[in-house]
Amino acid sequence: MRTVLSVVCVVLAGRAFAQQAVNYNYPGNPMPALRIAAADTPSARYCREHPDKVTRTHARIYTEKDFDYKGPLFVMLFNPNCSHCEDQAEALMKRIDELGKANARVVMITDTTNSVYLPNFIAAFKIAEHKDVVTIGTDIGDYIKNTFLYQSLPQISVYSADRKLVRNYSGGVAIDSLVQYLR
Repeated sequence: MRTVLSVVCVVLAGRAFAQQAVNYNYPGNPMPALRIAAADTPSARYCREHPDKVTRTHARIYTEKDFDYKGPLFVMLFNPNCSHCEDQAEALMKRIDELGKANARVVMITDTTNSVYLPNFIAAFKIAEHKDVVTIGTDIGDYIKNTFLYQSLPQISVYSADRKLVRNYSGGVAIDSLVQYLR
């Protein structure tokens, strides 16, 4: 009887632990926590001039609460030195007004090691002119680790208004495919 009871306890404990782990890459699952150090803060110049001295306190930190509104959210994982990512950013920025009118937001996230390249990327695609629609910065949480499919960049994750994953696109996506989520 003790053996049976022990086995049942181990199985139940295993199931309870397994239910706590969430795979954020399946449609319908919630968006993981966001912690983004924004590159477009008043201290961006300091960050560019002193990259060896930059800490998390030198940038504005955005969390998922900053994106708590009723509209779709497109999260783009990218590398500012990737030509495919540049092409995707250019395509997004050409239709950014359409996304803004639909109350959609775009969050562009890169690894912290790429932060020195962000000022040029932001300038090249005029991202700073659209701060009401686009937030760009580095991942200081585990968002990339929790969501990256390890296939190719850019990766765009589409979240519904209630922040449930609708779809992941890996390797770029035509903007017309994203527009369908604005309805």
